[in-house]
Amino acid sequence: MKIEEYIETLTDQIRCKKARASVACEIKNHILDQAQAYEQEGTTHEEALEQAVREMGDPMAAGAALDRVHRPQIDWHMLVMTLVFSIAGFLIMAAMGSIPDIPGSFERQLFYTLLSFGVIALVFFADYRFIGRYGIGLYLIMTSIFFIYAKIAMRVNGRIPGLNTITYLYIPVLAGILYRLRGQRSSGIIKALFFILFTAFISIQFSSSIFVGANIGAISMILLLFAIIKGWFEVNKKKTLKMIALGFIGFFSVSILTILRSQHSFRWARLMAFLHPYEYSDTRGYPYILIREQLLNAKIMGTYNNENTLSFVTNNLELTLLKIVFTYGILIGIVVIVAFLCLCIHSYKVVQAQKNQLGMMLSTACLITITFICIEGVLMNFGLYPITTIQFPFLSYGASATLTYAVLIGLLMSCHHYEKVITDFETPSKPTWHLDIKVEKR
Repeated sequence: MKIEEYIETLTDQIRCKKARASVACEIKNHILDQAQAYEQEGTTHEEALEQAVREMGDPMAAGAALDRVHRPQIDWHMLVMTLVFSIAGFLIMAAMGSIPDIPGSFERQLFYTLLSFGVIALVFFADYRFIGRYGIGLYLIMTSIFFIYAKIAMRVNGRIPGLNTITYLYIPVLAGILYRLRGQRSSGIIKALFFILFTAFISIQFSSSIFVGANIGAISMILLLFAIIKGWFEVNKKKTLKMIALGFIGFFSVSILTILRSQHSFRWARLMAFLHPYEYSDTRGYPYILIREQLLNAKIMGTYNNENTLSFVTNNLELTLLKIVFTYGILIGIVVIVAFLCLCIHSYKVVQAQKNQLGMMLSTACLITITFICIEGVLMNFGLYPITTIQFPFLSYGASATLTYAVLIGLLMSCHHYEKVITDFETPSKPTWHLDIKVEKR
């Protein structure tokens, strides 16, 4: 049997259409490698190919075996966690009064929660490779939408509602852009750094939060370093990593000096109030004094009956975890933290199982984003981090937070869904001994 006929017969047994091209490339390369070995032993070109094909066995049996392996899968653990956490989070917010006491707020949050399941399903069944193919286009579309919305939306307390969380969706898009830049030399890294720094800058403008911009910049920089370590760019790894590390330290130092020079800015005042709350106890330091002192009085189980404390955390929607501790007790707060930890650990397992470079980078981007926000939020609620806009997964009111996390979780589930379907064999490096083969994609 000819190699073309063998591969076509084999791939016809695979029901998942997305898997056929990658399996064809994988089988083709295996046959060519084996045929090359026979040819080096003195076998003629045609005989070497025929012998290599024969050793592959019955194409229908091999195809049926590969069909059992290369098929989409459902991440039932993530699905159950998402369902349970979404319902529990909604009920907790409703019970604690975290949903604003405004007519229609309860119904709107219920609608956003139900809508998030639709978003997860849409992203789950979508082929995540479109982010790698059209990363720059998606980036430009997102930026245009954010810019227009920032111009027409009304500001609340100096911020644009929604943009402080939804701007985190830049991170998976930047992961897709990094994938498109792979294989380039230092010019690719320079382009990546431009996108990262520009995104961090405009994220500050859109979200009106320097913390959001810093988080997006830091996470994106981690992804770039990860890509360099994985050999995505044709550069000297050690030298490049050292240069980027020095550049980052220099940029960070300049930023700190800029803040120090503008000691009368509100950001400097907020930082000083966090570091020395008792010196600013009459203004910005009061929240940190209250959190640190009242946490010592919180109960293991049950409500901590202090009207001033409960009123303070109720008026600060970012302090959701703290309100849970004061309303239900420290033990329930620990349960919530463990739930976040389970989400992060399972996301890490999704990353570990990836066989495709784009899937690995996208799932890593989602993992780091969720983990980063959860850690930052927990520290902030316990008075160990400056108070800023942090919206926890499943425990935050509003459309932007609910749908942003739906997209991130949907991407993680999509990467798991196609884990055994989409492989790097789909775009293989050209073998040294090459043979063109036409494989029909059905």
